[in-house]
Amino acid sequence: MSSRRDFLKLAAITGIGASLPFEWSLPARASVTTSQIPLVGNTIPRYVDPLPTFAGKRVNATSITAAMQEFRQQILPTSFPTTTVWGYNLNNKGPSFPGITVEAKKGAPTTITYVNNLVSPFLQQFLTVDQSVHWADPLNQMGSLPFPPPPYTGPIPLVTHLHGAEVPSEFDGNPQAWFTANGLQGNGYRTFSTAANNAAVYQYPNRQEATTLWFHDHALGMTRLNVLSGLAAFYLLRDDRDTGLINNLIGLPAGPYETELLIQDRQFDVNGQLYFPDGSGSGLNGTPPNPDVHPFWIPEFFGDVIVVNGKSWPFFNVEPRRYRLRLLNGSNARFYELRLMNRDTKKPGPAFYVIGTDGGLLDVPVKLNDPNVPDSSSPRLLMAPSERYDVIVDFAGLAGQTFTLLNSAKAPFPNGMSPDPRTFGEVLQFRVVSPLQGTDKSYNPASGKPLRTLMVRLANPITGALAAGVVPDVKRQLVLVEVEGPGGPVEVLVNNSKWDGLEEGTNIPIPGSTPVNGNFVTELPQVGSTEVWEIINTTADAHPIHIHLIQFQLINRQAFNVTQYRQTYDSLFPGGLFMPGFGPPNSYSIPNAAGAAGGNPDVTPYLQDGTHPPLPEEAGWKDVFKMFPGQVTRVVVRFTPQANAVGTTVAGTNYFPFDPTTGPGYVLHCHILDHEDNEMMRPYIPRK
Repeated sequence: MSSRRDFLKLAAITGIGASLPFEWSLPARASVTTSQIPLVGNTIPRYVDPLPTFAGKRVNATSITAAMQEFRQQILPTSFPTTTVWGYNLNNKGPSFPGITVEAKKGAPTTITYVNNLVSPFLQQFLTVDQSVHWADPLNQMGSLPFPPPPYTGPIPLVTHLHGAEVPSEFDGNPQAWFTANGLQGNGYRTFSTAANNAAVYQYPNRQEATTLWFHDHALGMTRLNVLSGLAAFYLLRDDRDTGLINNLIGLPAGPYETELLIQDRQFDVNGQLYFPDGSGSGLNGTPPNPDVHPFWIPEFFGDVIVVNGKSWPFFNVEPRRYRLRLLNGSNARFYELRLMNRDTKKPGPAFYVIGTDGGLLDVPVKLNDPNVPDSSSPRLLMAPSERYDVIVDFAGLAGQTFTLLNSAKAPFPNGMSPDPRTFGEVLQFRVVSPLQGTDKSYNPASGKPLRTLMVRLANPITGALAAGVVPDVKRQLVLVEVEGPGGPVEVLVNNSKWDGLEEGTNIPIPGSTPVNGNFVTELPQVGSTEVWEIINTTADAHPIHIHLIQFQLINRQAFNVTQYRQTYDSLFPGGLFMPGFGPPNSYSIPNAAGAAGGNPDVTPYLQDGTHPPLPEEAGWKDVFKMFPGQVTRVVVRFTPQANAVGTTVAGTNYFPFDPTTGPGYVLHCHILDHEDNEMMRPYIPRK
């Protein structure tokens, strides 16, 4: 059987036309059943309502029922109507957006029964489901619908992923493990323990290091909509030192002085309802770039209203003392570059002391936004979608002052539009107006005292090289590539490979892939192994890449000549033409000149300048890393629990308290949800 790869090779030789993605030439129509008029974000008053907090409300049971349901919440100020959202209702404490935080104890497993109660939801009439992308498709209509497809009115598929957790793949929230309120199920769902046709029972071991996790929806091709609708919540994993109580062994701020901050951007209509663009050209995000390919998909969703813990531009009354802030960027696509500024004097506010990253505490605090140095040279906290940073801010001596949390990140990052100071340039206000209760005896990050026993280091954050004794079993070079259409991006791909691992428009597997659970997989790492991944970003944007199951560490970043590398890369495809969606130009399993798997030309001859080690605030365990444009980002990935010391693991031996080689497998993907939902995600499964 010949593939489209062969056809394009023939086309290049004979001169016959060979289009890139398949296209239709039909007029677009609305993707929603009810039209909306966008509400302009700068007409909404800021800092009217207090920040919702979770201290004293968190759920710390080992058995939890999480009903996913629809309700109304006052997100905008009370002068506006309430907003219909979806959210988690934990143990019947009442639904909320975000869901009430779960507190778990290291070593004590948690069982959560997720129940899909979204029966004919009101919000669905406003959701832009583009049925031309590869998505869950509960009604099995892909390929049979007219183009452009009509608004989707069927049941809503949901599946929850505990982001950053070391869990068996059957409880990981595989994108194809969705289920609906009326009992329809995705591929492989029946392997899971179920309480009912509209529910799934997940068991989380909680054996990793204490850290800030979060759970959110992860349904194939629907994540951007389901998360935007409200399905997100914190999951704090505690241990004997970081208990969350005032007398914790480290002395970290606790009780009412520990606050989760879920930062997201949203759009609303004039009736206060969530607004997601449908291709009409109105609103902040404009018209989809290639309506003849994907009539309603937009490359990135950017809202003009900042919502923190489910409230637009709230204020937070604080005492003049230290606070621990658990920061989470829960936006679809927006990066945040954060710092505090005095509202009245316009001078820099107190510093951020970063004490932890995605995978747990740092060895020592890292100071950012230092008010004693010029603002232009003070490092700011840059957060990509899904990144978490654990931060201490000290408001001591600042009674009576008000500080605004500012955002200076461009969108798309790093070369897009600068933030509007009237809308998404501001996030939250801290008002130091509450009287100090007692004496602040909490851990002082300015002391620089260690936060923990030294973490296991796979990479040396000073030299930007592998740590002593770390010997990789495999090296991979993977390419991030953007597929362009007449109007802009059609999709962005990891290693030029789509979710199913088939060549574009065919049933032919990409070269070097292996059939696993209905998809063709290229990443099949051995349990117990250590690998170096070099992610080569040829696109114009930064991409936060997330790998499920494990935490990993950044080695370094290095610039490369994108133009020259792409010339070589493209020339290796048949006929010298780039073939979008056909996998890498060579067989994945055959190492290149650098000995790297991946099927791509070695990037070494195109490297520029020297390597740059990780920034101090990101030199810890991470499950998401920012891959900047025009750079090679090197990470060391080890398929074992974090705590295993260097030199104690052997490829082929499983060190997890479960078998990660079974079940539906894991995924790696961009955490810009609009990219993830349109093919920038690949399955992977460890092997023995």
